[in-house]
Amino acid sequence: MKAALLKRIEKRFSTNIKKQGRDSASHGIGQQEPYTGKGAKSMLFCNYSPTWFLGFDSILETLFILVTLLIAGYAYRVYRFTGGKQFKRWAVGFLLISAAYLVQAITNFAIYQELVENTTSPFIYQFLEVNRLYNVGLILHIVLFLSGYLLLMLVSLRIEDKRLIPLFAALILVTALGSIPFPPLFETVVGLILVYLIASTAQHHKDGKKTLSNGLVIAGFSVVLLGQLAYIFITVWNISYALGHILEFIGYCALTASMIIIMRKH
Repeated sequence: MKAALLKRIEKRFSTNIKKQGRDSASHGIGQQEPYTGKGAKSMLFCNYSPTWFLGFDSILETLFILVTLLIAGYAYRVYRFTGGKQFKRWAVGFLLISAAYLVQAITNFAIYQELVENTTSPFIYQFLEVNRLYNVGLILHIVLFLSGYLLLMLVSLRIEDKRLIPLFAALILVTALGSIPFPPLFETVVGLILVYLIASTAQHHKDGKKTLSNGLVIAGFSVVLLGQLAYIFITVWNISYALGHILEFIGYCALTASMIIIMRKH
């Protein structure tokens, strides 16, 4: 859920739960104290953005969609000029990553609509619906995101063996389902994929002709990796949430620059 909406949503969330607690007590349902909703809120509103970053995260995530789509477009244009299949796969990979960010944005909007705009449904139904939207959106986001980065890794490692597809599909499924109870799993898997990407690209850069475009690719993926690592620590250091967004954006800009340079050469 986006930070800009958090205060409005939390206010209504707490009010609804406290009201239900009072209603239950007045009807003699149980003897426990009214539930404040602290635990339930932590399930839905795990927002660790520092105050000064409110709103900027939404702007950057919108730019993620546009920049990764731009990279896909440039890669496809290079493929049209050169016929190199690696550029076509590169385009598909970043198209999947762009789609993952789009799913994230749609999920956030759907949750906003359910919690802020829908004022007629009973609270418990809203709670269940938001959890359903969140889980479906998270799984779809992870599937698209990992599919994109795994495809980029296969291109970088020059792997053509289709027998690996079931293995990668299993990795994506396990990560998607495991990230619901344990969110750092997603960032950890993405980080490992990025390590392989960086190492492989650096090896090609070392063995072949050293070009600015290859250097930018290495730098871009390295900065994106730092961004992913930053997200792992958001529960203990909230500034890492902002740091992760900023690093990701810088990394994608470097990758865009590399595609522009390659395209101009052709």
